Amino acid sequence: MKIKRFGKWVMWICVVLCVCVFGLCWMLKNVDRLPVAARIWFFSNTHFARVYEYFPSLIPERYLSPENNIKHFVKALAERDADALKEHVGFPFKREYPLPPIKTIEEFVAAIPQLFEEEDIKGMQDIDEWERVGWRGYMYKNGIVWLSEDFCLTAAGGRRGTEKEHKLWLECVKKEIASLHPSLRDGVVRPILSFMTEDGAWRGRIDQMESKDNDKDVYRLAVYKAGTPIADKPDAVVLCDLKVEGSACNEYYIGRDPRYSLDVNNAGPEDSPEFTFNCPEIDKEDECASRAKSCEWNE
Repeated sequence: MKIKRFGKWVMWICVVLCVCVFGLCWMLKNVDRLPVAARIWFFSNTHFARVYEYFPSLIPERYLSPENNIKHFVKALAERDADALKEHVGFPFKREYPLPPIKTIEEFVAAIPQLFEEEDIKGMQDIDEWERVGWRGYMYKNGIVWLSEDFCLTAAGGRRGTEKEHKLWLECVKKEIASLHPSLRDGVVRPILSFMTEDGAWRGRIDQMESKDNDKDVYRLAVYKAGTPIADKPDAVVLCDLKVEGSACNEYYIGRDPRYSLDVNNAGPEDSPEFTFNCPEIDKEDECASRAKSCEWNE
């Protein structure tokens, strides 16, 4: 009886070992199906690293070093390889407001000549031009292009974008300002953002305004009740001062009428900062009513 039981235990141990071995091989061969963060952990884990010493052919080359990941991104960009770019671009991909976000990989590939200068795509192939900047990720040439820690594209074209991108941005700015009520069109330097409360009761926008004090920027908060056409006069207009805090550069638009404010928490996901909106009509104890999300102005 003991021999039979021992044989069963041996059999089950062999089955478990086989499952583990086949599972590990499957993961190594199908690692591209894992989320990027999981891949980074998987290939940086010291226990798995020992496996690679014996099975180097199973290791995707680009996961062996940050340099290889960057090269993989640049090669995919230069070749307009949509499948490879999916690993490096999250959607929607945000651009400077009021440019609409890019929502699909097909839109992104089509927009590459607009987002990147060809000479920069060639220059990015020189790995020495890239620099790691802490938790912010990897930067090319003082911020012309940014990749996150898990090698996802977070910004392209620098502060003002490429010449083509900047021209399109100017067109969008003019179009958005023209859509406002005539009383709001004068003195706008640039639109900053638009938002809507999660309960759909309010929507609003922030614009940077011309300032007589060159040392201090002035912003304007315009607030609309739900259902009010965007070309109509807003329900409230309040001048605001901006305070920026923290390593995530969280933004606090503080109304000169202290009953109004908009807080923008940039510490969350890149494509969805957290907004908190306050106005006299909102119950301050109702957190849901004051939560808001970014939106396109013409939505």
